[in-house]
Amino acid sequence: MFDSYFCEPAKGNQKGQVENLVKMVKQQFFTPMPSVSSLDELNQWILEKCVAYENAKVPRSTLTVGQAFMQDKENMLPLPPRPLDCCRMVPVKSNSLSLVTFEQNAYSVPVAYASKELMCHVYADDLAIYYNVERIATHKRCFEKGKELFVYEHYLDLLLIRPGAVPYARPLQKANLPDVYHQFLDKCKHRPGGIKEFIRVLLLHREFESSLVKETLRESSYSSTMP
Repeated sequence: MFDSYFCEPAKGNQKGQVENLVKMVKQQFFTPMPSVSSLDELNQWILEKCVAYENAKVPRSTLTVGQAFMQDKENMLPLPPRPLDCCRMVPVKSNSLSLVTFEQNAYSVPVAYASKELMCHVYADDLAIYYNVERIATHKRCFEKGKELFVYEHYLDLLLIRPGAVPYARPLQKANLPDVYHQFLDKCKHRPGGIKEFIRVLLLHREFESSLVKETLRESSYSSTMP
């Protein structure tokens, strides 16, 4: 619902009103410069500033900003039925190791989606990976280079079929599992079918809170040591 009109490069004087609005926003909302520890905190701080600005007077008018907005709102189109997805969409393809590459980092997806064409939704802090319209994986975005970011649960279905690979599986090596899991794995190694038991315990995380699984495992390990 807007028409584009472009000025010449490096000719800010051709869009003076825009430049003045940028200056106004800087003075109104970012002077003094806010000090925050996260993007969420910054967004909340800006929201509070914007709400407070509703009481400011519109230049050359008797209306407040809030009153002027209500007048404009009568001529606006309704909002879309769902919020716009504020992200960059990048097509990616997973390899045989169930990894997709974005900005020189590798992110895991469930093994069922290995070697498939996928779509990566890139947000400021997160990545969401989709197969058609289904979201199959989410990751915190990594701003370093050459890193592998695994969600070990993506590989459990395959490891259940190939339990012999568990000691060498990088997703599990990098999972930073609590000590009680490693203690349980050491016990499982010495009995038939024990490795599959260990994987089935990890699969419980899909149904139950991780804290509940960990506490149950700790209690069962303690009980097994009782005389």
